[in-house]
Amino acid sequence: MNLHIPPAPLNISRKDMPQIQAKDVDEFLNVLRRKGIRLDRERVEVGTLKPTQSEFNHDKVKGMMKFDLSKSKPIIISMDNYIMDGHHRWLADLNKNRHLKIDTIRVHLKIMDLIQEAKSFDKVFYKKIHEQQAVKTIKRVITETYEYTNFLNNHKVIGKK
Repeated sequence: MNLHIPPAPLNISRKDMPQIQAKDVDEFLNVLRRKGIRLDRERVEVGTLKPTQSEFNHDKVKGMMKFDLSKSKPIIISMDNYIMDGHHRWLADLNKNRHLKIDTIRVHLKIMDLIQEAKSFDKVFYKKIHEQQAVKTIKRVITETYEYTNFLNNHKVIGKK
């Protein structure tokens, strides 16, 4: 299955996009509220939103397309309809039905200002597109190496002379 991926006008690399863990999103939004920035919960058609980042994990999106994401956390968007957080969920829904309405939190800032606010949040982090896959691969290699070494030791292929 080929994904429809609209162009990202801002072309920001995934590694340069600030990330906020799900458990910290409410705190981030409260920081914005305390600064007097208006936030609104809205249902928005996915086809009207624009990606900020230019890279996507295709396997992750295809996996998400198998599920009903309507109960997942809202996507954070800017006042100019750019996505700040939730690119993969958005892309999964977009590829299912571009007219689907999804839950969002609209932050009344232009996207570059919203990105700056996120970058200044003390719990922000950054990750590359395939970072999770790399970690799984490393764990698999370590496990296989350990198991192989145990096999060799148990079968007296290697050991003390």
